Amino acid sequence: MGWLKVFLLLVGLANCRRPRTTPAVPTVTALIGQGVMIPCSIPHRPTGLNESRIYWQASNPRSKKPHEDMVLLVYNRGKMENHLRTALYMNRTRLFPGQLHDGNFSLYIDPVKIEDDRAKVIVRYEKNDFKPLCPTYIRVTARNSKPAVHSSCTQGEGLVEVTCATQGGFPEPTFSWRIQNHTVLRPQEMTRTMERDPHSGTFSADLTVQLNASEGQTTTCLVTNPVLQETVSTSITIQSCKVDPQVNTASWLVPVALLVALVFVFLVALGAYKYRRMEYQVTPQGSTTSVTVV
Repeated sequence: MGWLKVFLLLVGLANCRRPRTTPAVPTVTALIGQGVMIPCSIPHRPTGLNESRIYWQASNPRSKKPHEDMVLLVYNRGKMENHLRTALYMNRTRLFPGQLHDGNFSLYIDPVKIEDDRAKVIVRYEKNDFKPLCPTYIRVTARNSKPAVHSSCTQGEGLVEVTCATQGGFPEPTFSWRIQNHTVLRPQEMTRTMERDPHSGTFSADLTVQLNASEGQTTTCLVTNPVLQETVSTSITIQSCKVDPQVNTASWLVPVALLVALVFVFLVALGAYKYRRMEYQVTPQGSTTSVTVV
């Protein structure tokens, strides 16, 4: 049996040396304007709830006071103390009172706001020495609208300028492009506009790029929400570029006008030269000047 004790001792030492890993905090995804459940279930049925206190709190590094916990809800000896809630969560949080005795401490937030993004929610239960329970992150998002796409001609041969616009999404969307069935890896970006709605916090995005596309080819703009990993897209067919008649006229009118001007100057110079020869022809004796008509 001595060897067994030694074996168990070695196993114990190995377990002691094994690094402890902190369990990952789960994340729930919440759409702006909709409701989200923050799940929490304790392993044993709670007793004496009417003599207990339960707090739902949240911390958020993006809040105005990142080092202060916000109160989402308070259950105190059988009653909800709504007046203790932080103003941000007033009238937006609720429990399932009939399920508290079963250990369901889940919290429902409705509607979700942009300010909830990246909040970490915990539950503190008096019978658990107020140790944090059920830590959960909230990741707020909003779907992008189907993009509007249009193209215009450029002066570069074989290039077309394409603009793609979307709105209502959160966080900032990512753009990608396809010509026919081929992905464009690095399109030449011309302009990018990203604006946030002051009320909802969602983004309106506008991107213009130059693509090497020809008439009749299908060009697709794809807009992806990085949180939902959802992509919306719109395709257009590249049309032929019509040249402005005025621009086309100007393109040949300038060199023609220049040529006419050069011919005119040449004729004037030639006429002046001949005129001088006719008027100032000198005789062989050098004493008289005669005008000879040619």
